[in-house]
Amino acid sequence: MRMKILLLILALSSIACLQTAIIADAPTPAPSTPTAILPEETEAHEVLTAESQPLKATCAIVTAIQSLNLREKPSEKSAKVTEKGLPAKNIVIIIGKVGDWWKVESALGTGYARADYLKETECE
Repeated sequence: MRMKILLLILALSSIACLQTAIIADAPTPAPSTPTAILPEETEAHEVLTAESQPLKATCAIVTAIQSLNLREKPSEKSAKVTEKGLPAKNIVIIIGKVGDWWKVESALGTGYARADYLKETECE
């Protein structure tokens, strides 16, 4: 049994060495100028990626009892985006997550809200 294992290891090592030699002999591609590919909005809540495959955006519903503050940065010490908070049961689009904070888009603007007061849901 040990002999079979040693032969298998030896065979795999040989294959790895051959692959390394082939890769080392391959021509190096010319450097290209990087280009930024930004997502484009199409229909409501649909985003196209670099591969042009539509992805459904993720939404959330505000679960706070009255309203939820929308902030400029993911911190309770950060300034509010608007004086009026996001109303309870309001639907927002999640565009990012930073720890316990989600960056969202709403009718009131874009900003950060505590994830504790948001519940993911399907976009309508």
